[in-house]
Amino acid sequence: MLKDLATSPRLFEAKHILKTLQSESTRSQELGTVIHSAILEPKKLEKVCTTPPRSVLASNGHRRGKAYEDWRDAQVEKIILTDEEFNMALRVAHAAARHPVVATLTDKATHIEKPIQWVDPIADVDCKGIPDLVTEREYVVDVKTCQSVSEIDTAVAKYSYHLQAAFYLTGCSIHYGQRFNSFVIVAVETNPPYRIHTRLLDDAAIIIGHQKIDELLAEYKRRRDENDWSEPAEKELVALSLPRWAS
Repeated sequence: MLKDLATSPRLFEAKHILKTLQSESTRSQELGTVIHSAILEPKKLEKVCTTPPRSVLASNGHRRGKAYEDWRDAQVEKIILTDEEFNMALRVAHAAARHPVVATLTDKATHIEKPIQWVDPIADVDCKGIPDLVTEREYVVDVKTCQSVSEIDTAVAKYSYHLQAAFYLTGCSIHYGQRFNSFVIVAVETNPPYRIHTRLLDDAAIIIGHQKIDELLAEYKRRRDENDWSEPAEKELVALSLPRWAS
């Protein structure tokens, strides 16, 4: 939510104030939901996703015809996967079960994908979120899917994971009434060999995240109170320069 404000106040207004812009669930997001279940709650995987039985497929194996359509329409709360996608989820779940850090974190989990609410102590605004996993002591955990675990180093800055870390560490500390200082990213490959790397975000990144979150919450409060979601170039001439790589 706050990342949208950092990108564009008008984008934030459209998505979260006017609600005229709604993001549709993409296939990658659906697969992400499946991976989260495979990592965090593998015993519930079959409640989250399914594959069509052969009895509802056409004679050539295609997903068409009344039998398939009736079966598909009945899967209102499940994500329909291909056999290849389901096997991928099973391999990820198996890899997670063998990963010592993931196994320890899930064993010590007290809350999995549980909504939390709090009032930010600096900006005095209501906040909410859904951390992937919270342990009995100290750790807030987030699962990230990727093509390669080597991407996670650049993804932290590219996708503002440090902002998410600071936001959830504050939220969990207030909501649960105990101090959470550590944010763990579980990077999961969706391609063979389905590697899983666990990374602990360092203090420097979290401090920067807190600073940016404080700025964004203050900006959100000001804009909300003034009902002003305008951007500078809407009202005045703003200089346009070449990017550094082109100069």
